[in-house]
Amino acid sequence: MNWIPDSFRRRKLLDDLSEEMRLHLEEGVEHLIGQGLSPIEAQRQARIAFGNLAMLEERSREIWVWPTLESMWADIRLAAQQLRKFPGFAVTAALTLAMAIGANAVVFGVMNGLILRSLNVPESQNLYSIERAGDSDTSQSYPDYFDMRERNRSFVDLAAYAISQVGLDAGHGPVTIWGLESTGNYFDSLGIRPYLGRFFHASDEHGPNSAPFMVLGYAYWHSQFQDDRGVIGRVVLVNKHPFTIIGVAPPTFRGTFAKSLHRSIACLTQAGTGIVRT
Repeated sequence: MNWIPDSFRRRKLLDDLSEEMRLHLEEGVEHLIGQGLSPIEAQRQARIAFGNLAMLEERSREIWVWPTLESMWADIRLAAQQLRKFPGFAVTAALTLAMAIGANAVVFGVMNGLILRSLNVPESQNLYSIERAGDSDTSQSYPDYFDMRERNRSFVDLAAYAISQVGLDAGHGPVTIWGLESTGNYFDSLGIRPYLGRFFHASDEHGPNSAPFMVLGYAYWHSQFQDDRGVIGRVVLVNKHPFTIIGVAPPTFRGTFAKSLHRSIACLTQAGTGIVRT
C-alpha cells in the first residue's frame, strides 16, 4: 500500500526521478569525453546507450504512482476542461445523469419491495394472492371471496382486503387517509400478535355493523397519537361512523403488500370488512 503516501508526494518523486536520470546521462557523457570523443558525439552515444528517456521516466513513474489512480485523475481533469468549454452540454449531461439515477432508484425500490424483500409475517413464503384473470380489474367481489373460502380445500385460510380511502376524525377534524379494507380473519390468517391491545378476529363478526373496530399501524400510532397507550378504547369517526381503537400492530408489520404504502395508516373492520393501513 506504499502507493497511497507516494500519491500525495507525486511531484517531488517525479522531480527526483528526472534529476537522477539527468545525472546518470551526464556521467555517461563525461566518461565518453574522457575516452576521446567530442562533446556532441559523446552526448549522442550516451543517449543511445541510456535509451529512450521519456519511456524510462514513464516506466519508473508507474512503480511509484498507482497507474489506475493516475489515469483516473487525468480523465477527471480532461472531463472538467471539456465541461468548462461547453456549459450547455454540461447542464444536459448533469440532468440526464440525475434522471437516470432517479429512474434506477425507483426501479430498485420497486424490485426491493416486490421481489427482494420478504413480508414481515410468519411463513411469508406460503402466502399467495388470488386474483381474477382475463380482465383489467383483477379484484374479487365479496360474494366470490365468501364462496371460495367456503369451498377452499387448498389453503389453511383465506382472507380478503382492498385498498380504500376514508375520512378519519380523531377529534381534531377529518383527514383523508389510505387504508386496506380487510375481513375479520385477516390477522388470524397471518398469525401475528399485536404490539398493544388486541386484533379483531373472525369471531367478532355477527352480521352488518357488528364489529366497528380499528387497529392502528405502529408508525401511524407513533406519528399521529404520539405513542399514547391510552388510545386503546378511544372512539374515532371513519366516514362519520364511530369506530373503536382496539389495538396497535407490531413495528415490523407493514401489511400484506411487499411494497408498503407511503404512510402508516389504520386497520378497521365493520360488517365483515375492514381497513388496514400500514
